[in-house]
Amino acid sequence: MQVQLLYQSNEVSAFKIEDAAREHAEQRVQLTDYSLSSVLTEYHILRKILFEVLREEGPLTSTESDIINYVIDRGVAHAGQHYMELSEARLKESQEQFSTLANSISQLAWMADASGYIFWYNDRWYEYTGTTPKQMEGWGWQSVHDPITLPRVLENWKASIETGVPFDMTFPLRSSRGEFRSFLTRVIPVRDNHGKIINWFGTNTDIQAQKETERALSEATENAKLAIRARDEFMSIASHELKTPLTSLKLQLQLRGRNLSKGDFSGFTPEKITKMVEADNRQIDRISRLIDDMLDVSRINTGKLTMEFERFDLCSLAEEVLSRYRDQFDSLGLKVSLVCCDPVEGYWDRFRIEQAIANLLMNAMKYGGGNPVEISVGLKSGRAILMVRDQGIGIAKENMERIFKRFERAVAPSEISGLGLGLYITKQILELHGGGIRVESESGKGSTFIIELPISS
Repeated sequence: MQVQLLYQSNEVSAFKIEDAAREHAEQRVQLTDYSLSSVLTEYHILRKILFEVLREEGPLTSTESDIINYVIDRGVAHAGQHYMELSEARLKESQEQFSTLANSISQLAWMADASGYIFWYNDRWYEYTGTTPKQMEGWGWQSVHDPITLPRVLENWKASIETGVPFDMTFPLRSSRGEFRSFLTRVIPVRDNHGKIINWFGTNTDIQAQKETERALSEATENAKLAIRARDEFMSIASHELKTPLTSLKLQLQLRGRNLSKGDFSGFTPEKITKMVEADNRQIDRISRLIDDMLDVSRINTGKLTMEFERFDLCSLAEEVLSRYRDQFDSLGLKVSLVCCDPVEGYWDRFRIEQAIANLLMNAMKYGGGNPVEISVGLKSGRAILMVRDQGIGIAKENMERIFKRFERAVAPSEISGLGLGLYITKQILELHGGGIRVESESGKGSTFIIELPISS
């Protein structure tokens, strides 16, 4: 058709041909897999074909040649212009799609140019940091970083920019509320067809919950190790503490058995039998206390340590406990006194408070160094106060809290016998009463254990 148009000079219209060329260019450029280079190549081939075909019909005039060149050149120009317009539209659409996608993800996201200058953040970033685009422009992001970790972040980020290596690091970012949370930050380079970095795309993923879970798991693991170590130590101590009185009883029984088998009754006079019974009872009482302590710890751990409250006088109870252990104290030459001016009555569990007082007396007997022990009972600020003061080895400041924990003592197990449960059980009993216990002490200057109890029911 174009050949006929060229030879029908009176009907030739360069404008009509130009319109056809423009339409052709627009149709070809619309194809998503058709590049500008393909369009231009097609027009150059078309120019060559037109000249070759038309010359076969005869020589072309200069006017005809000019028309052909004009049409092809205009087609090329239109193709280039339309391609640029379409490319800009596609780029804008692509950017809008990217922005929508980046704003839909839960992570904080941003983009920087090849130099590391950040020019775009998603909405999540501004929502979390509470900042504005103007505040964050360029290198403004440093203001939401922890000053402690910022130097290392800058060092690693600049290294990635220089080398092109992806950035991967965990560090805290400050929220709009002023709190810091841990974020896993990953940045990858965006390259052109020639491998040159044109942009960087980064994301910050909140891993605070994961960090806290890991920390809790680590603490739980460490606590489990400590519990296992404490259990093993407790089993070793408990075994030793139970074997000691049992061994003593066994040796005494074997000795008596041998004497009886030989017909030797000299060791069985009334006086000696009385002493034997007293010694045996002390060993049995020791075993009984150890077993009771272990059972009480089990009850405390399971919340099954029961309380039976009744009204009684704390002074009278302290006197009863002291009289029960008087013979044992006298045999050790230990002087124990009680100071109690007026009755101090309240609603408490008699058996458990007795247990607490006995534990403190046994403690004073062990650590008092044989020096006098004083018990005092009184009232202070509407609360019952019972104090047990010894003049023994005392307790170092760093051990004052530790001694109230399970299996803990102020000295090594090899120095003084016991399971390290007495003070722990005492503390638990008093707390179940709404009271408490504390200690005042200095190394080498004795200790004063102070019990406080509410008086009202």
